[in-house]
Amino acid sequence: MPQTMTVRNVDDEIYSRLSTLAKKQRRSLNAQVLAILEEALMRENARAGSVADLLAEAERIRHTVRRRKGAPDSAEVLRRARAERGA
Repeated sequence: MPQTMTVRNVDDEIYSRLSTLAKKQRRSLNAQVLAILEEALMRENARAGSVADLLAEAERIRHTVRRRKGAPDSAEVLRRARAERGA
């Protein structure tokens, strides 16, 4: 069921820009605001999905690297590198 929302204290400049954009898009001001909100939420969902995908891929790679026999421990590699720089 659609809900009603009121936006208060809209700056004159923002209102004017929204109104101009709505006219260019041949939309009512309400339809333009809804379109902008919908687009922003879709972008946010896409970004969240891509971050989740990247984290899942990083986890997959981490497990793959861990399973390889003879692969050095990253903490040990860092300790050695730091020791060499400090020497």
